[in-house]
Amino acid sequence: MRWLLSLIVSGIQSGRSGLMPSDQPLANLLHGVKAGYLAMEIAGKLSYTKRKQNQLFYQAVKLTPHKLRAHQDVILAAGAKMLEWDLNGDDLPEKISGFEADKDVVKAMLEVHFDHKNDLFLNRFYENAPCPKGKEDIWWVYRDVIAAATQNKLTLIQPHEVDFFKQGKLICEGRIEERSDISKARNTVRKCFEERGFSKSAIMSFLLVLSEAMTNVFKHAEHGKVTIIENDQGSIHFIVEDTGSGIPLENLPKATLLTGYSTQKSMGQGFTVMLKIASSVHLHTSEDGSALVITFDQSDKAEILSGGTFHSVPQV
Repeated sequence: MRWLLSLIVSGIQSGRSGLMPSDQPLANLLHGVKAGYLAMEIAGKLSYTKRKQNQLFYQAVKLTPHKLRAHQDVILAAGAKMLEWDLNGDDLPEKISGFEADKDVVKAMLEVHFDHKNDLFLNRFYENAPCPKGKEDIWWVYRDVIAAATQNKLTLIQPHEVDFFKQGKLICEGRIEERSDISKARNTVRKCFEERGFSKSAIMSFLLVLSEAMTNVFKHAEHGKVTIIENDQGSIHFIVEDTGSGIPLENLPKATLLTGYSTQKSMGQGFTVMLKIASSVHLHTSEDGSALVITFDQSDKAEILSGGTFHSVPQV
């Protein structure tokens, strides 16, 4: 497991020095990945160079949680403290506002929190999530390295967590029983969003990722279900569930991270397309079936990424 974590991290960051410490307990490595990611995000808000951001990440991975929280580098300490507060269930804006640091650092911490508050909330949710007996360590490693490698755009989740994304207003839903249902579903979704006043470019983004997800159902399963939800924050969740055999645990890193990787139980180019267009993707997969949650975030000035260009999406 540690060789995989080291491999992914070394691929993420440039300008690293030294080797991954071999005597670090697994729990410390996972803590370092998460705290290091927060430190990178804070440093980015402060206009640090990408090289410096990556150095902070690698430094965090090498340190114990205690040393991180007490570190003289305020950015490293800030990332570790935010993680600690989140896991304790504290009010993060209140804790951040009281953090002893320059006002620019505090402002950056607040911005990072609001950028990733759903991720932070979900991290607490994950802490109590059960994992298959005998596979817990591997699943947790894969979850954290995949999240780190994609900058939290792709996250593994447990089956009961899919219900979290079903909370909100139902936009439309349907079943996929045969291949012709894919085009029917596309037409239904297009009509739903046209009636709600979304731009053509936004609808094309929705349809592209939905097509990738639905096509996957017929690669690996016979039946599937599509549910589209708009939550209270205005984010839109495309939830595609199937009853196939899923992606084997040992194939998850390659199936989700390597462009063009394709087996009978992987998505080939699918994840590459989804991660480029969507705001975030959550995946549950097991031998009993899979669920893919594709999220498009929406704020007061909502914009959706499509082909490298941002397109406005009206509030509805």
